[in-house]
Amino acid sequence: MVDTGFVGHADQTCDWARAQAGGRIEMVVNTHWHADHVGGNAALQATVDQALDDQQRLQLGEAEWQVVATPGHTPGQLCLWQPDERLLAVGDALSDYDVGRVATATAVASLERLDALHPRVLIPAHGPIPADHVGALAQARRRAQRLVDDPDGAVWYGARRIFAYALMIRGGIPVDAVEDYLLDRAWLTDAARLLRRSAPELVAELVDTMRRSGAVVEPDRRLHAAAEHAPVEAATLDLPWPRDRPSTEGNSPR
Repeated sequence: MVDTGFVGHADQTCDWARAQAGGRIEMVVNTHWHADHVGGNAALQATVDQALDDQQRLQLGEAEWQVVATPGHTPGQLCLWQPDERLLAVGDALSDYDVGRVATATAVASLERLDALHPRVLIPAHGPIPADHVGALAQARRRAQRLVDDPDGAVWYGARRIFAYALMIRGGIPVDAVEDYLLDRAWLTDAARLLRRSAPELVAELVDTMRRSGAVVEPDRRLHAAAEHAPVEAATLDLPWPRDRPSTEGNSPR
């Protein structure tokens, strides 16, 4: 299994995965260590954490796949390449509509490496499988290069994405609590410093920009992300760290 979703959806992920696999998951491979990719790890496996190396070969199901190191979205982001069928599981390196949130010169080089494989099918972690895989790769490279060329724009892009993600996880935030919530976030104060603004100035501009673009809505005096997303039950977030969670009986020890 490649990636295990968000911890708030771990039960649904486990039920689905075990139904697909006949009740047993032999191996979980994570493309990177973000909360929406590793949330079901502890529930699915007794032990994890075997580091993977670039070009390492893995037997996944009936096919052999190759690890392709693609730092950029995270330093350890990796993709999985099946050369016989030319299938490329890209994690968050790109999607049909966007490029991974952190775009750097390293990310551009990683996208160029993926392009050089000439994949037949791209399998992103988010969104549909691109109908035009060549166009999706080309668009991702252009988008990443624009962000590299516009550092302020890249910071803005990241701030909007992080805030929208927080709104999804929390089921919205009361309008009158948004400012305090944002001012208490380290990423917001870091972004303000990089954009040469005070933190309160950035909060006001960020919320206003997202309101005007339609990225957020407030139907019930709560600010919500407008993008389609699966709701998260608050109780599912009150969990110990993965290493501290008891393993589920019957899980594979791998």
